[in-house]
Amino acid sequence: MSKHYEAHVESAQSYFNEGNYQAARAASLRALESKAPANDNRALCILGCSLLRLEEEAEGREVLEQAMQVTDNPVVMGELVRIYTREKIFDDKCAQTIDKAIELAPDNGNAYVARYELLSHKGCYAEALEDLKKGLRRGAEYPSHTVFEKVQNWAQILCDEGRFEDAFSLTNGVADFFNSVEFFLLNARLAELAQKPREAVQYYKKSLSFLRAGKLRTEVLECIARHAI
Repeated sequence: MSKHYEAHVESAQSYFNEGNYQAARAASLRALESKAPANDNRALCILGCSLLRLEEEAEGREVLEQAMQVTDNPVVMGELVRIYTREKIFDDKCAQTIDKAIELAPDNGNAYVARYELLSHKGCYAEALEDLKKGLRRGAEYPSHTVFEKVQNWAQILCDEGRFEDAFSLTNGVADFFNSVEFFLLNARLAELAQKPREAVQYYKKSLSFLRAGKLRTEVLECIARHAI
């Protein structure tokens, strides 16, 4: 094994772990000046991931796809599928890469988030949200307000079709997970539409801890009182 390669790969990984992506890129490029051992794509992986963190996505994607030609790497697969889904590339290659990433590393949060995007695109809303929760539990990041906007839109689609039970089931599966007033109120209102007053009261009451005195809190209290009659 090339001592030059190994030393610079170790430095690149250390810099990357510290969040110094400029230095990680430089060190990984120095590592690539010498021939890497057979089936070793560590320098390419660090370089590609560093480029992504530096918002040089096209170059990063090219390097990571090159790395995958050397050997499978679940971390790289997770990065690639996030790129594919951001670019709305929901093809068989994307699906296969996601499945392979999860098979090789079941705790790869990014891969589950990518499958959430893929299933969302296919209209498999409930299954998508289950994968999103798996990804978030494994450390992936995804803004909750974006999830709420999507779930709200999906619930509206189901309600427009008269599928109130399905809409309630969808939000009921994530309301407690995200633990926010927006999800609690949406779930409560859908419970009403699905003619589930007990569940509606339960989530209206949960929302109260987030609401200060004012019009919305008064409306929620009136909803609770109405169901108590």
